[in-house]
Amino acid sequence: MAFPPDFEFSQGSLQDYTDCHRRFQLRYLLEQPWPAIEAEPALEHEKYNIQGQRFHRLLERNYLGVPHNLLKVEASEEPLHRWWQAFLDEPPLNLPTGRLLPEARLVARVGGRRLVAVFDLLAIDPGRRMVIVDWKTGRSRPSRETIESHLQTHVYPFVAVEAGAHLFGGPVDPARVTMIYWFANYPDHPHVFYYDAGQHHTNSAYLASLVDQIEQDSKVKDTVWELTADVRRCRFCVYRSLCGRGVEAKKGDPDDFAVGDLDTDVFDLSEVDEIAY
Repeated sequence: MAFPPDFEFSQGSLQDYTDCHRRFQLRYLLEQPWPAIEAEPALEHEKYNIQGQRFHRLLERNYLGVPHNLLKVEASEEPLHRWWQAFLDEPPLNLPTGRLLPEARLVARVGGRRLVAVFDLLAIDPGRRMVIVDWKTGRSRPSRETIESHLQTHVYPFVAVEAGAHLFGGPVDPARVTMIYWFANYPDHPHVFYYDAGQHHTNSAYLASLVDQIEQDSKVKDTVWELTADVRRCRFCVYRSLCGRGVEAKKGDPDDFAVGDLDTDVFDLSEVDEIAY
């Protein structure tokens, strides 16, 4: 069961695998078209995510130096207007200012495979500090424990250390890397994670083991990979009909997309607030 020629691991694909082996197999190896019927509130959630995409583009232009008077958002454009005002009022504080790199893409090697990370913002004082900022527009603010367990929190600083030397001006000391999750609906309550050499060693071993496990699974032919035991993850998954776990998306409040504390578990985990199926 070969990987597509252009396949790269990402925090999203690794999260898919840890959430449901079968979802990874269908999406990345079999490249299965999405057969499930989508219904409300899936479509409503998608509209919300489009606003998240626009917010990310606004902040990208902001950090590229576009003047704020050219980045106007009409008051009628909610929730985008509210998020933009929240950023203007309470942006992340004390960021490095030497280099501001929105939508920066870095690629590291893990187990002979490419592992890519696209950072909403890398803020760097070369040789001194590197801060990863990730914008979140989800309705809820995940608990620190929940977001700490998410693959993104492990993959992003790992890739920054492994592949960021050319931006940092030399080898990146893990202790000089910080990751900030900034929540548009809770701008005064970001989650801040400090990195260090011990975490980097642990992440290196864990990610290599995870990639090796996926590689080993892929060598077994004509096998249906294991489905998640947590059927809550199936409620809005587009592959649910292939797994005998329903045809139409379940109805309910849009916040029901949250599994645990993340309203990110059921859509594209490569950037959970930006992209919907």
